[in-house]
Amino acid sequence: MRYMNEIVQTPYSNCQLLKALWRRKVVDVEDFEPLSIKLNNLTSPTQQIADFKAMFACTELPVSFLFVAAYRHLGQLLAQAKFSSKLIGLIHLSSYYKVTMLPDWSAAYDLRLSLISCESSPKGLHYIIEVSVYQQGGLCVKCTNEILDKRRDYKRADSENRAKGEIMNDTRGENIVQMSDAELAVATNQLSPKLARKYAKVSGDYNPIHLSGLLAKLLGMKTSVMHGMYNLHWSLSKIDGSEQATDVIAKFNRPCFLPNTVELTISSAGEYSLFSSQRSDRHLHLKLS
Repeated sequence: MRYMNEIVQTPYSNCQLLKALWRRKVVDVEDFEPLSIKLNNLTSPTQQIADFKAMFACTELPVSFLFVAAYRHLGQLLAQAKFSSKLIGLIHLSSYYKVTMLPDWSAAYDLRLSLISCESSPKGLHYIIEVSVYQQGGLCVKCTNEILDKRRDYKRADSENRAKGEIMNDTRGENIVQMSDAELAVATNQLSPKLARKYAKVSGDYNPIHLSGLLAKLLGMKTSVMHGMYNLHWSLSKIDGSEQATDVIAKFNRPCFLPNTVELTISSAGEYSLFSSQRSDRHLHLKLS
């Protein structure tokens, strides 16, 4: 593995970030280089915290708020990193949160953001991105994310299995067991394009596929898609005691096209899933311990 440089930086201004993203150049796969940046003494806007709590009707912020706090700074990392993918079209496959202690988001914190690795597979290029938050010099949470740059010629062959209602492969290549096992409903949610735009304003995630059906179609989707992280935030807000978990593993499955009605369920093994109406497609699988 190549040595990973770490650079201590100050947060980019909006102008600096846009300029860096505009000037970013894609490199060949063999020229990939790991990169880590450290941003110290950050604070989350009070209004953003209040809006997030209001949106998800939560009194305590879920561990997944780390993604919201780090989102624009991820842009700063990726704008400088040497890797061979465009930013639009990357697919978030999974997030693994290792919790030492939940941070106090109303206080100052430090972030370490790292592009760790790039591996090639028949599906495409797999990247690992780590985001860690520190307070008073101690690690609070480390989140390890798997990101896929999917090959355009990669196809799924699951139509027969879907018709049989047995096992299907999601768009990201994982096997998903259909609803043959008894699962209990925990909560339901109505998702709409308006809600996706509202979440984009709260989180800062203005990926075009979430904002408009037309923009989504221009980028190869059949219509607009709900943010996977919104579904994770909402699911955690509906799980009693989720803030006490020390390990949270979220796997994002099929795209959640809008509008949609989704249902959070729990299995006999204590694992959670987020399904669309009639439980035909699974969008999220969640394990807490």
